[in-house]
Amino acid sequence: MSPETEVRMDARQRKTRHALYEALDALLGERAYRDITVTDLVQRAGVGRQTFYRHFDSIDAMLEQRLSDDLARQLAFADEHAGATSHVRWVEDVTAFAFARASQQRRLYRLILSGQAGSGALTLFAVQIGKMMNIASAQPGFLPEDPEESRFAQSFYAGAVGALMLEWLIADNGRTPEQMGAMYARLSTQQV
Repeated sequence: MSPETEVRMDARQRKTRHALYEALDALLGERAYRDITVTDLVQRAGVGRQTFYRHFDSIDAMLEQRLSDDLARQLAFADEHAGATSHVRWVEDVTAFAFARASQQRRLYRLILSGQAGSGALTLFAVQIGKMMNIASAQPGFLPEDPEESRFAQSFYAGAVGALMLEWLIADNGRTPEQMGAMYARLSTQQV
């Protein structure tokens, strides 16, 4: 949840959202996302349907809000660390942060990155990369100098980090978020 939203939300509202998020996580371990209903969520979370709809328009909207909250944390981290290190180290640190967040919510991120959560979540992910690139563009050497190539950089970075993260979540090979951040930085900054 973004800091601004969290400040405006009282403790009861935060508790309700947390219960709904936890219920979704548990249900994702039992069945496919598209088989989960609002009734399933509210029963598992111990809240009423009206309460759910006071917070979210749909399960997709709930999932997108959760992702949006997570991405806001990542953006704040990226902004705090901009210019503090080389662009390669910045990419490594920011990507490791993203992998750490994904490791805490593996089912959610697998769902989003595999496209099962719909286009809204994938769009949020791509927009996030654009915001990150705005931060990174102040760092020399991050974006291609050729304007034509630079135009495609956002899609490249979004696709690359999304594909690498999904493969990592599926393979569950024991690599740490820090190792994955270092791998992504190496792969994305290599000259082929």
